[in-house]
Amino acid sequence: MTLSEIKALLLDSDTTSVDVTEYYSKETWDSGDGPLTFDTQAELGLDDVTRDPRWWKHFEGNGYDLGVYEDEEEMLWICQLTGDHEYRLTFCTEQYLLSL
Repeated sequence: MTLSEIKALLLDSDTTSVDVTEYYSKETWDSGDGPLTFDTQAELGLDDVTRDPRWWKHFEGNGYDLGVYEDEEEMLWICQLTGDHEYRLTFCTEQYLLSL
């Protein structure tokens, strides 16, 4: 799936989860940045908000919940590693993140 197809899905209110496995970057993740490269984030219109102090502690060292992104409409997406070894952006709410 292309980045423009993924972006269209993220902006579709019926979308709850999108596979971003081919855009996951181990190098970026290992350097302490989020699991998506800056170029991928820019193309998708996402801002990395993982280090927000309200939920950062949950993500620090977590191997399955990898990051949180905010889209152009201020919707939140959590990047998660699934049991099928897919990296997915899944819609979430601020309340959900605060409950982690």
